[in-house]
Amino acid sequence: MLTYLAIHDRSKGVHGGSANVARAAMVRAERVVADVSAEIMGPFGLAADTIADRQHLSGLVAGVASGTYEIQLSLIASLDLQLPNGRD
Repeated sequence: MLTYLAIHDRSKGVHGGSANVARAAMVRAERVVADVSAEIMGPFGLAADTIADRQHLSGLVAGVASGTYEIQLSLIASLDLQLPNGRD
């Protein structure tokens, strides 16, 4: 839903923080699924090309592909929550 909100906002010319929130939520969701799949599969999840292995790789790539998770969180803090950044 957050992704759709971000697309809607951009189509209307609104450049708020919805895209940053959507990206951060997507990264967090990918990482949670990776953790759960590894927990369920246990040591068998370490084998190449298992569901846990593929999800672990997907979780790693998602954070980089979306502009690094930490940068997205920083943008949310400054743009949406209007918190001061550490440089002030």
